[in-house]
Amino acid sequence: MLQAFHESNLPELKQWWEVGVEFVQAPTDKWAQYVCENDNVHGFCSIENERITAYSQTDVENGTGHISIVTNPLLCRRGFGTKHLRELEELLPSLGVNRLVASIEVENAPSIAFFQKHGYTRNARATEDPDFVVYEKSIQPRSAGDA
Repeated sequence: MLQAFHESNLPELKQWWEVGVEFVQAPTDKWAQYVCENDNVHGFCSIENERITAYSQTDVENGTGHISIVTNPLLCRRGFGTKHLRELEELLPSLGVNRLVASIEVENAPSIAFFQKHGYTRNARATEDPDFVVYEKSIQPRSAGDA
């Protein structure tokens, strides 16, 4: 179940870096404050059996959501990241987002494969930084007939 990030989620998230999360900096108190206090930033956690399975941050600017997703390292490759992304893609249009963009380190092959698998396409012109690639996808609100 997707729910808004709350600062009380931070201690559980911090534990993930003790197990091993690559390519993403560990969340800090300052980060949590940023996510919770900015109207154009949306943080969400997926909760299963009272445990956070994945979390995301989406910074929104002019209808574009700049997204990052992290899955609990003990639960990778079990569909939790996919479920989280699908729920985000359904929810974010109601928050004014019509396009999602993920900037990924070129060495982060699992994330590149994840976004490709879910229909994101590479935008080679989107970044001048040779250490990153950008994947993007248009998202639409679901119509009543899609439910």
